[in-house]
Amino acid sequence: MQARKFVALLLVSLIAIPGYGNPAAVGIVQGSTAAMVRGADLVQGTTVYSGDVVEVGSNGSAQIAFTGASQVMMLENTRVQFLSSAAKEPVRVNVEDGYAKFRSTAAAPVVAMLGDATVRTENADGVGTVQIINSHSALISAVKGNLLISTMANPTITIVPEGMALTVQMVNDSSAQSGGSAGASGTPPPANNNHKNRKILVGVIIVGAALGIGLAIEQGGNGNSPSLSPFQP
Repeated sequence: MQARKFVALLLVSLIAIPGYGNPAAVGIVQGSTAAMVRGADLVQGTTVYSGDVVEVGSNGSAQIAFTGASQVMMLENTRVQFLSSAAKEPVRVNVEDGYAKFRSTAAAPVVAMLGDATVRTENADGVGTVQIINSHSALISAVKGNLLISTMANPTITIVPEGMALTVQMVNDSSAQSGGSAGASGTPPPANNNHKNRKILVGVIIVGAALGIGLAIEQGGNGNSPSLSPFQP
């Protein structure tokens, strides 16, 4: 009888711990500095759930590992939301600000989101980066393998070959800002500064830029980054 009670209590405690049997759990923090999630410090071992927004402050960094050896590295002044609709679906990494580098694997695919654009690796295993330069421009780099980029407005796929980077422009999505109508006073709504609600216009491919840009950012943009693995291909 005592043994049965012990097993029952053990099962209840395991169910209560985040990450066990929870389909919304998407990753585990491998290391971080000056980063937060859900209003608390992001520390090693923290479980990241679907819908969580991780914010990395000045001189900060964070690395989050998913199952199947896929992972994401974030550098300073970066904001990323993590989304997962189902266990077998790719983890979506929505880059809202800053710089994020992602590795996608066959066992655990990862796609990056930038505004209305989706960034995927062409091969089962690949590495790419998304860097928001300012409120109107961003850079998408193919570090290992080609990247495939499509947008909601234009389903045509743009291929970024390995070792190259693609400049993109971000423009306000007026329908997302106002829902298609002005305010009660008839004045236009305020400008939308949320990168999630921006349309992406594909720009120019920069030959041979991906690796150099990534190394410069990772080595020079964050004094704490050596504690994290940059998962070089």
